[in-house]
Amino acid sequence: MKSKAVVLGLYGANALGVVRSLGYEGIPVVGFHQQGRFPHAAYSKYLEEAHFAESEEGLLEKLVEFGKTQDEKGVLFATGDNYVVFCQHHAEELEPYYHVPLARERLCDLIKKQNLINLGRKAGFLVPQSQYLSEERRIDFPVLAKPVNSLGTSKSDFYVFQSAEEFERIRQQLLEKYGEMVLQQYIPGGVRSNVEVHTYLSTQGPLIAGMLRKLYAVKNSVPGSLGALVETIWEDELLVPSLRITEMLGFKGALDINLKQHAETGKYYFLEVNFRTSANNMLDTVAGLNLPAIIYYDLTGNDISSLAGKKHKIGARWLMENRWLKCLANGDCSPEDMGDVDVLVFFDPKDPLPALMALDETLSFKSA
Repeated sequence: MKSKAVVLGLYGANALGVVRSLGYEGIPVVGFHQQGRFPHAAYSKYLEEAHFAESEEGLLEKLVEFGKTQDEKGVLFATGDNYVVFCQHHAEELEPYYHVPLARERLCDLIKKQNLINLGRKAGFLVPQSQYLSEERRIDFPVLAKPVNSLGTSKSDFYVFQSAEEFERIRQQLLEKYGEMVLQQYIPGGVRSNVEVHTYLSTQGPLIAGMLRKLYAVKNSVPGSLGALVETIWEDELLVPSLRITEMLGFKGALDINLKQHAETGKYYFLEVNFRTSANNMLDTVAGLNLPAIIYYDLTGNDISSLAGKKHKIGARWLMENRWLKCLANGDCSPEDMGDVDVLVFFDPKDPLPALMALDETLSFKSA
């Protein structure tokens, strides 16, 4: 029996991208989903079966039960931060049956913002000035306040303070709510300043699946924005530090390195690392390296040279349909801005059912 690729979380663009990327290579894929969000990928033709659980305990039980029926270890793919945390918490129970995405060191220590910033600096990236919220020394304003732990938080937990006076008004409230936060120098720049590098530490060494830049996004009330249109790029100066931090982290899974280009100097600053595939991972598959397939074959002891040796296409575009419609409605973009799109999130003519199932009675896509 061939090893199964086991996708944790079937919601949205990330899950669909992982399932389709694996399916394109003929890899058998099953999905496990903790109920609460719409499971778009459950309707993909590339998914052999889907299992649903109402709780974390139920999810673990179903995974262990499934693992016991398999002849070979499966490969776990966490498509959301909650599933990354789940894998760390239950590694001991899961490892007999699965290749679990883990790091050399405890992930809960690595993901602390200051630890990541220090690693980014050691890898050779420029990093923003930063300090803890409880410290009395002050960095220059404006500043961005983030929870210490990257996982289990959202952009709604991020705050931008333009002045020391504004900051002091709610400093104590933040300490009471979060216990501690990291204050980070705010790097100026709009949507197009946001860059991602997707990497993986294979048995043959670190590799880069793709680099991309946001072009248009749905602007929200908290720092950051929801990418609607993204384009592949290649910046040689990001190559060495990206590969270096991938080696330093020693994580056996996909990494999504987030950077920001300073609007005035043009220099790139390291912000954080997500220990999972990015929502736009399908763009790598179409225009770069099929990272989910590479991870699967690498962890199951197969040759990855043909997949890892593909050339990167620069200027390829990924579009999330529902977010693009919101950008149009908000006046943040125009139809002419779309250009030639290489991959859509939901609609794939070879795999149309997820898009159809995501439509509601008003023919607008569910939020993702």
